[in-house]
Amino acid sequence: MSNKSKIYQTISKHSIEKIVKDSFDLDTIVISFRELKGGLFNTTYLVNIGKPLKKLVLRIAPINQELLIDFEKTMMSREENIYKLLQDKGVPTSRVIKYDNTCEVISREYILLEYVEGIPLSSPLFPEEYREKIQFDLGACTSKMHEIKASSFGWISEKNSENGFKSWGEFIKVFTDEISVKAYNNNVFEESYIKKFNDFFHNNIKLFDIKEEPSLIHNDLWEPNIIVKPVGNSWDIAAIIDADRALYGHREYEFVLWSNNPSFMRGYNRELDMSPEGRLRRKAYALILSFLNSYVNKVQYDNEIEYMNCKGWALNELKEIKAFK
Repeated sequence: MSNKSKIYQTISKHSIEKIVKDSFDLDTIVISFRELKGGLFNTTYLVNIGKPLKKLVLRIAPINQELLIDFEKTMMSREENIYKLLQDKGVPTSRVIKYDNTCEVISREYILLEYVEGIPLSSPLFPEEYREKIQFDLGACTSKMHEIKASSFGWISEKNSENGFKSWGEFIKVFTDEISVKAYNNNVFEESYIKKFNDFFHNNIKLFDIKEEPSLIHNDLWEPNIIVKPVGNSWDIAAIIDADRALYGHREYEFVLWSNNPSFMRGYNRELDMSPEGRLRRKAYALILSFLNSYVNKVQYDNEIEYMNCKGWALNELKEIKAFK
């Protein structure tokens, strides 16, 4: 494996200039641009323009889309709608300037967003003494997000139309079936482990018959996607970004990444289901993410080290679920 993603490809300065002029005006100039490191899915640039003087974030969709999970193929088309839902609820987030999937300006789908001043919560520049405060604020923002409801479960469509699943269990079955097929076809796991994965979800599908309305879940709520900034003598959340993986589902699906962090939970102001069924359900969500990330790191990102880390995580989740009481 290489350290270069199979779905990531840079574009030329000329292509960036074409996008900017098409989005603003022929007189608009690109003063400077640089590739933003860290992501291996979309190709992302920070672009400084003149006439008007602005900072922009430009994201270009992946190449080799046959390697993508089905929901990933339409993620970018959903972003503007998701950000509007969050903004209407008072959650600070990204603002879209333009989304284009015509492939007329360049040969790939792209989205142009306003740049948000600040740093990721994962940055070493963030002062640790404010971490608990930010985690509390993030819990409060997540609570607001989960108040956004729909009448069906599943991935959000471009125009928020109701074309999802009647039950959370239906969605989980279809999603886990796709992950297992992709993993099998690409030798991500030995067949025996894929069978254990399938058997668990097929035999326990009633575990996902939740009695809650579908909630809007960010589904990628980790520290690099939380932009923070200094305000007076404190720090605030400037924006929750990269919500393109959002879906309507069981709100506790969000807690794969945040577990039961005390500061976050105080801000969230709602308890998690600590019954045996509730704890097993969250273990199942972690199992889904571990299998998905194993596929992503092996097949899409071609990253041997992260693939082996995720595979180890997945096998450990299988072991813990088998021993769960």
